[in-house]
Amino acid sequence: MSSAPPSLSVIVPWCDRAEIEQTLAANAELLARHDAEVVVVQCGGDPQWLASALARQARPVTWVDVPADGFNKALALNLGVHAARGEHLFFLDCDVILHEGFLARARPRLAAGAFVTVERVVESAARPRSDESLTAVAALANAIGLETPHGRTVWIETNRVRFDDGSRSGPGLILLRRDHFEAVDGMNSDLVGWGWEDLDLVTRLQLTGVATREQLGQATHLSHDDAKRAGGATGATESDNFAVCLANYRLGYHRGTHRDDVESCADAIEIHRPD
Repeated sequence: MSSAPPSLSVIVPWCDRAEIEQTLAANAELLARHDAEVVVVQCGGDPQWLASALARQARPVTWVDVPADGFNKALALNLGVHAARGEHLFFLDCDVILHEGFLARARPRLAAGAFVTVERVVESAARPRSDESLTAVAALANAIGLETPHGRTVWIETNRVRFDDGSRSGPGLILLRRDHFEAVDGMNSDLVGWGWEDLDLVTRLQLTGVATREQLGQATHLSHDDAKRAGGATGATESDNFAVCLANYRLGYHRGTHRDDVESCADAIEIHRPD
């Protein structure tokens, strides 16, 4: 008799990033306590390197080999959800270590109709703290407001930097229900490069009224420069992706490409599950 499926699947998109070994090892104990399935999606990288790295992990990992010419985070997440078995989904970057308590606090919020993003992300590389005497402004937040034809305004916080610990928000570290993900057809893999693909999902979930957003908890980002991001992409790609998304919202098109990605790629991908 097969074992019951896990209630939580943690999906990690990957392309040629050695940090994944440290990340999986550091998160292993916490994820084990939540009986979480870990699904790593190789998209545009070296599958042999990844297979060797995952074989060294103490805890079994499912991994998906996506034959692609380059990294596409949205495509990787869509196909990772296809391979995952949990009804709760958490999108974890391959260079992020969760802090204690996040999942325990966040998962009950899903039953209340929310999805949760990580509130504070700190860097692993020590940075000088701001002068503690400068207390007139504690944080700087950026947000956009989208108003519907019916007069409802949805505010999307895109980032918040806190001066006390140098942390930023983590809108791409998303915990949500599978049915909420499917209700907006997941991520949009038509977006390219790096930037706004996570916020697009955050926006569509709120704009359609499928789920409300909550922010809580903390994580550590393994510090690196932007050269390690997808294709060395810069902020110009983020601006381009935002323009595409805004055009979709104005047309009332609030869907991703999850179903199309699964239909077009299901026969090409390889899903490697632990024995």
